[in-house]
Amino acid sequence: MRALEDLTGTVDIVLFPRVFEQTRLLFEPDKVVVVQGKVDARAGSTRATGSAAPPVEPEIESEVEVASVVADMAWLWDDPACLPVSRRQLLHVRLPGGDSGLAERLEAVLARHPGTDEVVLHVVVGSREVTVHADRYHVLAGPALTAEIDEVVGAAATRLETVRPKAQSNGNGRSKR
Repeated sequence: MRALEDLTGTVDIVLFPRVFEQTRLLFEPDKVVVVQGKVDARAGSTRATGSAAPPVEPEIESEVEVASVVADMAWLWDDPACLPVSRRQLLHVRLPGGDSGLAERLEAVLARHPGTDEVVLHVVVGSREVTVHADRYHVLAGPALTAEIDEVVGAAATRLETVRPKAQSNGNGRSKR
């Protein structure tokens, strides 16, 4: 069993041997991890240890539930294979000026990797860099695409930016209006 903590609290994660072997390297301090599983809420005890949880107040002891999550799988936040979290990625490509055929070669690479991620081109014009949101290209951003683009451009020209979804208001009155 592992305990995960964020700014709102701590939860025990139950990892059975198969899942533990697949994910054990993910659980390190300060890593952002996404866990998919089932909540196991037992009044006054935890599933893994069976020990009684310390009561918050004696008069409400029978109402205290200690929850744990029985993990089916876990991923690092930035892992593109992380199924439970939908996210957008922006593919940034820095293009040097002066190569007239580069645009066509880049377009061919982008066409071979269709998806929903957006492309942002940073084109070097003289001593300036012009940023262009290439709305006509939507790709499946990832290591295969970035390696292919870097090979075409001839340098490390790509950068992936993960755009995290904003948390929705939970109705506690703290959202901005």
